[in-house]
Amino acid sequence: MRIPDYVNPLRDFEHSYGKSALDTEDKTPVDFSISSSSISHLKAALGSLVYPFKNIIQRPWLIRRLHSLDSEHFDLPDVLCWGQRGFGNRALLKALRRKIGRPDTVGCFGCGSGTELILVARYLRPKCIIGYEYFNYERAWKSVSDAVRPYGIEVHTHQVDLRMPLRLNHRCDALVSFAVLEHLSEMNQVLGHLRPLLRPGGAFAACWGPMWYSYSGDHIAAELGMKFGFEHVRLSANDYFEWYRKHPRNREAVLRGQATWLELGLHNYWRYRDYLSAITQLFGPPAWVQWQISSEAFEYQRRFGETWRKMLAMNPNLRPLDLVLGGAAVICGPDTREQ
Repeated sequence: MRIPDYVNPLRDFEHSYGKSALDTEDKTPVDFSISSSSISHLKAALGSLVYPFKNIIQRPWLIRRLHSLDSEHFDLPDVLCWGQRGFGNRALLKALRRKIGRPDTVGCFGCGSGTELILVARYLRPKCIIGYEYFNYERAWKSVSDAVRPYGIEVHTHQVDLRMPLRLNHRCDALVSFAVLEHLSEMNQVLGHLRPLLRPGGAFAACWGPMWYSYSGDHIAAELGMKFGFEHVRLSANDYFEWYRKHPRNREAVLRGQATWLELGLHNYWRYRDYLSAITQLFGPPAWVQWQISSEAFEYQRRFGETWRKMLAMNPNLRPLDLVLGGAAVICGPDTREQ
C-alpha cells in the first residue's frame, strides 16, 4: 500500500493516544438534537439543483486557473467545485446512489454521534446502516435509530478502534465516510482493517478535507486572518508548533496541560496523490472523483505572491495543486454502471 515518500517533521511532536481499552462513557452532548429546520431543508434542496449547474458552468474557467498555477500533468476529476458550496456529504451520497442504486447494507466509519447516518438513510435508503466509532455516543445513536426506523431502516453501531483488526462478522455493500480521513494518522492500517467488511464488488466512498497543505489545513490558521492561512506550511516545524500552542483555540487547553489535536496525532499529513493511491490500491480504480478548490488559496497567492513562492521552494515535496486543493471526494469499486 502507498506510503508517502516523506515524513512531515511535525510528527515528532505527536504523543498519539495508545491502543488501550475503549472508553465506554457516553459522550453524547447534553443538548444533542437531530431536528433541523425547514429552512435548512429548503436550502439543501435548492443547493442540490443550483450547485451542480454552477460546477458545470465554472469548470472550463477552473481548469484554466489550475493549469496556469501548476504546469505538471494531473488527472482532472469528474466534478470541480469552487469553494465549499456543492461539495460534501450530499454530493457524495447522490453520486453514490447513481453508481450503485439502493444498497442493502451501508457501513459508515467515524460516524461520531450519528447524525450523518440520517443523510445516508435519506439518500441511499438501505435496509441497514452500520456505524463504527471510537467513542461512545449511545444516547445519540438511539435517537438516530429511532428517527430512521419508520422508514424501515435498521441502524446498528459498534464502538471500535479502527487501528486494530475488527472482529465483526458482517459485510457491507458500501463503506462511506465524511471528513474522517484527514484525521487518520494511521490511515493505511484503518483502511486495511475495513477492507474485509466490504463485499466483493462493493463500493468505497469518502469525502475529506481540508487536507493539511491546503489553506487553513490545520483547521485553525485562517481564524486569525487570511495572511495566517498557510502558517502550517510557511513556518518551520518548531516555529509552527510554538505558534500552534499559542493560538487562541489551543491556549486554554495548553494552560490546563491538555494535549492538542496535533499532539494527539489527529492530523494526516498526506497529499491528495497519497490518499488516492492508498484508497485505490485497496478498493479499486475510482469511478467518480470530485475536487473542492479553495478560493481563499488563490486569493492568498494573489495577495502574498512572494510568500507563496517561498513556501513552495521550502517544501519541494509539494506542488501548487497541494496548496489549492482543499478537499476531495471519491467513489471506488462499484460493480454496476451509473443508473
